[in-house]
Amino acid sequence: MKILYTPVYVGDAQIAQEFQRISDVLNRATFNQLEVAYKEPAKPRQGIVYIADGEQWNPLETGNITPVWFDGEEWQPFAEGGSGEISLAVPVHVVTETPYVLLEEDAYKCVEMDLEGANQLVVPADLFEVGMQIQIRQIGTGTTSISAEDGVSLWSPLNYVIRARWGTIALHQRMENNWVLMGDLA
Repeated sequence: MKILYTPVYVGDAQIAQEFQRISDVLNRATFNQLEVAYKEPAKPRQGIVYIADGEQWNPLETGNITPVWFDGEEWQPFAEGGSGEISLAVPVHVVTETPYVLLEEDAYKCVEMDLEGANQLVVPADLFEVGMQIQIRQIGTGTTSISAEDGVSLWSPLNYVIRARWGTIALHQRMENNWVLMGDLA
């Protein structure tokens, strides 16, 4: 079994230490030794850790097994069903220019293309981390096509055009500069 954990901030030694404590607790369990990988993120973001054992690793000092998450400064209790602290809502970014090159701020958002004429969304090289997913929705009457900068591969079972107005696709970066398109394609 391998655990891959992405810390909250690049170079944050506290995250690495807390993750090592998690690994130490899990390694004392009755199953085989775990291989642990520590990965610096491409950019800062919040991370979620689901288990604090309450003994060896007890960031909330509860003495109980507790789900926790790191808010960028300290560990917080994680309440499933919504505590208001972590949201699974997908923010929307409305675009009215073409061609539109994705920005770092578009990560994990829904980019809505609101144009009357044919328009193009461009996937840039070397900007997003592997595993990134971005939704693209055509809300205007103009057909939205997806293209890529040099060095970026796009893979699609059909083509690179959203089928119709209100159609939504997702871009998923499966490897560095290697994206899969899925959803309502023409």
